[in-house]
Amino acid sequence: MPDQSFRTMLANLEQQGELIRFTKEVDPLTDMAAVEWKAFNELGKASLFTNIKDHGKWQACSQIVGDRRKWAVGLNIDENDLLDQMGGRIQNPIAAELTSDAAPVKDIIKTGDDIDLYDFPTMMTSEKDGGRYFASGIAVIKDPDTG
Repeated sequence: MPDQSFRTMLANLEQQGELIRFTKEVDPLTDMAAVEWKAFNELGKASLFTNIKDHGKWQACSQIVGDRRKWAVGLNIDENDLLDQMGGRIQNPIAAELTSDAAPVKDIIKTGDDIDLYDFPTMMTSEKDGGRYFASGIAVIKDPDTG
């Protein structure tokens, strides 16, 4: 089975010209939402921010599945076969694979009082928002063995 990791998905999008990598500092409170909006709505591109003010090594992406083309490129599927492929995958799921202790997803692990939601580079989407909030791209997962 081909590598369908999140990192590979981002690499596929970037290689196919569907993602813009922003390396200049961006502020998630004042301009990150505007930059990602323009990238997608005016250029049709997903965004990857690699230099987020006050967020150290954190990165953030946006619109990586904003349209059918991005789904297809990100998952390395022909766009014309996307619906059939996705339907088939839903009907025939594959078993999850356990990752090793050295998996990249385990580069940063925080538990208990070390968790601070303000550490995440969440952005203000609109000037009238009540604050920063998570959109649909974040998952909080409970480990079935350790809680």
